[in-house]
Amino acid sequence: MRLPYTELFATYQVVTPFRLAAHPGSMWRGVIGRLLRREGCARPRVCQESCQSPAECLYRKLFDPPVPVPPPHHFLRGEREAPPPLLPLFGWNGSEQLKVGDSLRIGLRCLGVLPSVHQAALRNVLAALPTARLGRDAGQVALVLVSEPQQDERSASVRDCLKQPQDSFSVRMQLVTPLWIEQQGRLVQQLDFPRVFTDMMRRLTKLCALYGTHDPDDDIHFSALRTLASQVRVLTSRLTPLHWERHSRESDTRHLLHGQLGELTLHGPLAPFLPLLRLGELAHLGKATSFGLGRMQVHVLSEPPVAGGAEPAPP
Repeated sequence: MRLPYTELFATYQVVTPFRLAAHPGSMWRGVIGRLLRREGCARPRVCQESCQSPAECLYRKLFDPPVPVPPPHHFLRGEREAPPPLLPLFGWNGSEQLKVGDSLRIGLRCLGVLPSVHQAALRNVLAALPTARLGRDAGQVALVLVSEPQQDERSASVRDCLKQPQDSFSVRMQLVTPLWIEQQGRLVQQLDFPRVFTDMMRRLTKLCALYGTHDPDDDIHFSALRTLASQVRVLTSRLTPLHWERHSRESDTRHLLHGQLGELTLHGPLAPFLPLLRLGELAHLGKATSFGLGRMQVHVLSEPPVAGGAEPAPP
């Protein structure tokens, strides 16, 4: 599986003080969405109720994409909406009072190949952020710098992953923003690696089928990797469950969001999973990723073993 992407970042200085919500993802998604609709809508006066030009509309492509017909993978069958390719990137430091002169940094990551005209549109969105009112205090910021879009890609082959040494070592999975994985409609609070891995593989498969390259051979070897995942255990779990509300300005309704923030220390035959975990870092995990949720980082705590090496003891 292969997933290209484009990233760009902007730095701002606070002009009018405001409090950044403890869970700012919905605010950033709303602000960016409104600016993107203004910047990327081909027929803004006609499209108030529903999109009239879905094939041309950048907002629809990035925020509300339909599932292609026929679906490019069976994981997408029966789903009305495809996972959005646009991910907001921001810090998650809890409720924070921003003072005049404070610095603020926001990024956008778009999965898939992004044409230059759409890259320019996203850059214009970040440049237009000072026109928005932020938070309940209607704060304002001034633009300091918008980076040029940077394009790259990450890839992994499940078959090649299975060829990696299967000696054990440890990694730390840090949840930078809350991870929302559900079972039967409820937040899973006792996370284990098989559950995280299965959820991650479903998401990566969908994203690569939609916005990158998916090798059907990966589906064949997935079950073997899932069996190996059962040998990875959680050494320590320092997770805090979170529950909060977001308000939708468009529908004037409130919605509950959930997630867990913190870190897991994992130990087991992790070398075969590292390339896929690096893809997971790029793509985010779980639900509500368009709100910035599910952003994670993986840190190797001991050197991955080489074939024939002795297995280190768990820390």
